[in-house]
Amino acid sequence: MLIIKKIFFLFWTVLVLDVANADPLRPDQKPRDKKNNEAVDATKVDSEDLVKWPKPNLYMITAQLSNSRIDGFQISNNTKGTLTSDINMLIGFQYFNWRKSNYDFSVGIQLETVKMRDEVSAFEIDNSQVLVFGLNTMGRYQIYENLYLKATIGLADKIFYSPKADLTGYEIQKPMIPFFGLGFTVLFAEVFKIKFGFEGNFNLYQAAKAGSYDVDSGQGYEIKFFSIWPRDSNKIVSEFFYSSRIQNTELIRTQEQKIGLGAGYLF
Repeated sequence: MLIIKKIFFLFWTVLVLDVANADPLRPDQKPRDKKNNEAVDATKVDSEDLVKWPKPNLYMITAQLSNSRIDGFQISNNTKGTLTSDINMLIGFQYFNWRKSNYDFSVGIQLETVKMRDEVSAFEIDNSQVLVFGLNTMGRYQIYENLYLKATIGLADKIFYSPKADLTGYEIQKPMIPFFGLGFTVLFAEVFKIKFGFEGNFNLYQAAKAGSYDVDSGQGYEIKFFSIWPRDSNKIVSEFFYSSRIQNTELIRTQEQKIGLGAGYLF
C-alpha cells in the first residue's frame, strides 16, 4: 500500500507541473522554441541599431558658400572656354507646411550671388555678377527609420554664356528653367547624439531660352554629406556638397560644376 501511495503522489506531481507549464496565462513562462526566440530578439536589436530620423521641424534656414566652374565646348569646332566664379553666397528658406508621421511636403526659396570670370582673365564678361533665384516644392516619404525618398519640382535660374557680338569677350545669360528631381536621404551613423548622413539627387532640366539662343533640356546630379547636431527641440545641420549639370545651347555645350559647404538651422 505504501508503494502504491508513493507512485500515485509522483504521478500527481508530474501532472500538476505539466499543466502549470502549459498555462498560456503564466507571465513568467519562456517560449520553447529557442531558435525562433533568438531570431525575434535579433530583429529587435537590429531595429534599435538603426539611426532614426529626428522629428521634423517646421522651418529651415540655410547658408552656403561655394565655388563653381562652367566649361563651355563650342559645338562648331569643339574649342573650350572656361569660366570660374568667385565665392558664391546662398541663402535658402524651407517651410514644411504639411508634416505627417512618415511623409512631409515643403516649399522653399533660394537667393544666390554669383560672379563669374574668365579662367585666364584674358576676356571681358558682360553681366558677370548676377543674383540667382530659385523656387521649389519638395515631398519626402520615409520608408525606413533612417531613409527618406524625395521628389522635387521647381524653377531656378541657371547660368549660360556665349561670345559677345564683337567677339571680344563673353556675355552671361540667366534664364529660369523648370526642373524635376528624384533622390534619397539616409542616416548611416550616430556619435555622441550627432547624426551623420548622405544625400543623392538626380535632376532633369527643361528646355528654355538664354538671350537669343535656345537651350536644350539636360540633366544633373548632386551628392551631399551632412551631419545633424541636436539643440533642444531644434537642430543644426552642416553639409558638404558637389553638383553637376549639363545642357546645350545652339552654340555651346555647357557643363557646370559646383562644390561647397553649408550650414542650416531647423526650428
